Amino acid sequence: MFRLTLSALPLLALLACGDGDEGDDVAGTCADPDVNPFAGTCISDAFADCFDPAGTCEGTYDMTGATTLTWENGAQAVSSVSGTTATTQLLASDGTVCAEAVSTVNANGCQSETVYTLSSGQSIRWCINADEWSVTCPDGSTFEMPSVTDPSAMSCAYGEEAEPCTMTQASR
Repeated sequence: MFRLTLSALPLLALLACGDGDEGDDVAGTCADPDVNPFAGTCISDAFADCFDPAGTCEGTYDMTGATTLTWENGAQAVSSVSGTTATTQLLASDGTVCAEAVSTVNANGCQSETVYTLSSGQSIRWCINADEWSVTCPDGSTFEMPSVTDPSAMSCAYGEEAEPCTMTQASR
């Protein structure tokens, strides 16, 4: 359940995290749709007006499913898990809440559904199934893509200034 619930956090757990080694030359590739399937979609700039992660990233997780990603400039993505539901906050470097998300396993025809509510009040809905993701943008348009596993694409999730996170388990 822990791993499945974390996969429900498309931008938090699946896309932002890495071992810190991939994507060393990410800046030149994030705008390329052949490398980054989010390029040119509502995802590529949905959080840009507020969420501003930059620099190296350290992440911690615990056995309850709580995850915190903290970038060098102070921006954070913080999640917690309760049963089959995860909540996430994206915080700007100044502490402003940029978006809040609720992720639910096996909801509305999705193996994992995440709805991000942006600071503007608009929302983005992710429907994740094993082979395909469907995203509904704030304007109501939708797009589909294969499940993302390419490290370069994952490194682009929070923008070119944010490096992938090095994850460690929190001490008990």
